[in-house]
Amino acid sequence: MLPQPGGAAGRRTISLVCAALAFVAIAGALAYSAGSAGAGCGSALTAFRKPLPSPLLSDAEKAEITRTKANPYLAAAAKAKPTEDCRRMGSSRLITAGLGSLIILIPVLAASVYIYLYWPRHQDD
Repeated sequence: MLPQPGGAAGRRTISLVCAALAFVAIAGALAYSAGSAGAGCGSALTAFRKPLPSPLLSDAEKAEITRTKANPYLAAAAKAKPTEDCRRMGSSRLITAGLGSLIILIPVLAASVYIYLYWPRHQDD
């Protein structure tokens, strides 16, 4: 079923298959990263870029911290924890999407380079 080695049609066929696989890998990574990161954080990119509230602690919370003589750093860390969890889930999903696409893209790139360099070239009659 494969085209004859050396023919231009064979090179085109293999190039088209590699391009289709690369498109599928990239589209799959984009679709996976557009999915929900979980815990109401939105998509992976939205969760990864979620900013901390500014200011992190309100004036009433600061007054409560000084009144109770609590550690302000621990209070700020506790308040920022949900945002940091969203960032962590978003980055995890983006990394998984990238690795998943690389699993497909690296062999496709290798096959493309191999075909370009080592596929015998003959004149089509």
